[in-house]
Amino acid sequence: MARGKVRNLVHQIESAIYSRYKPGVDKDSLMIKGKKGGKHLPEGIDIVFCIKSRNAYLDVGRMAMRYIMEHYPDIRYVKDVPVDAVNEFLVSKAPNNSTAALIGYASKMRSNGRFVNKFFRTANVDLIDKRVIVPKSGKTTKNERLWDMQIEREDYERCLAYATRPGTRRRAHIGWELSVRFGPRASGCGSVKVSDVRLDLKGRFGFGRIRFCEKGKRLRLVAVRTEDDRKLLEDLSRGRDPDELLVGITDDAINKALNRTLKALGLKSKYPYTSIHGLRKLFAGRCWDANRAELSYMENVMDVNKQLGHGVLRNVKLLRVYVPHLEKY
Repeated sequence: MARGKVRNLVHQIESAIYSRYKPGVDKDSLMIKGKKGGKHLPEGIDIVFCIKSRNAYLDVGRMAMRYIMEHYPDIRYVKDVPVDAVNEFLVSKAPNNSTAALIGYASKMRSNGRFVNKFFRTANVDLIDKRVIVPKSGKTTKNERLWDMQIEREDYERCLAYATRPGTRRRAHIGWELSVRFGPRASGCGSVKVSDVRLDLKGRFGFGRIRFCEKGKRLRLVAVRTEDDRKLLEDLSRGRDPDELLVGITDDAINKALNRTLKALGLKSKYPYTSIHGLRKLFAGRCWDANRAELSYMENVMDVNKQLGHGVLRNVKLLRVYVPHLEKY
């Protein structure tokens, strides 16, 4: 009985979210753009445009419904879920999540509430707006931002050796190598294709370029720095279809594999909060050190920001997160 009820509530919120998923809709056509960004037209409000957003809503919605069915067994319909139940779910997540993560949970539950109202043609105002409250985090008590911890070179080499040991067939380490050598985010590693490897282009260092598509579908060409980097790309792309994904697994799988490897090697306590962004920092440090001989301090700051896919004029404080030894010279 309990099992059926959990499945039923989860199915209800899934149906509400799927009803707002419109992958073929042009997002830009439903927005009014201004100097400070844009806002949705009325017909564009509460539409889920991409599969990644849809899955994020589904993940939070499913967790919330399972919690509510355990603690509020008399609730049979998702449209009748009170705001107290949602807030209790958020409080249960507070000890082990940062403030930023809790804000994301609350935001998605407000959106899920609107999806439910539209799907079931109800007006449950409890699930939207400011009635859903972000609890105080037990992980970031001062609302500080958690940055991904940089993985030391020696520890990364251990991870790479473990992931490429004889008998393993996993491909996540390819994404790690791309991030350390060329600095893409996890999304860039997951989406890069064989055709994005442009060794026919000379590039800044004469070894070719590789193209990544990341945040906001922005394209970024990164110069291949060394002969060893070029050889890696040649080996990865040789004999493969141009439209084939270079890594072949999702960005989420790349990050999860990294954390599993750290745990297997007994390094998770050293890096409790990290992801492929911790490897991007190795790339940033490599670029910074290589540029010192030929670029001034501010030229170096601008170049490394550009290589990371940041705006070239982003502040030095942000770059210091990626390059701890960012001293003037």
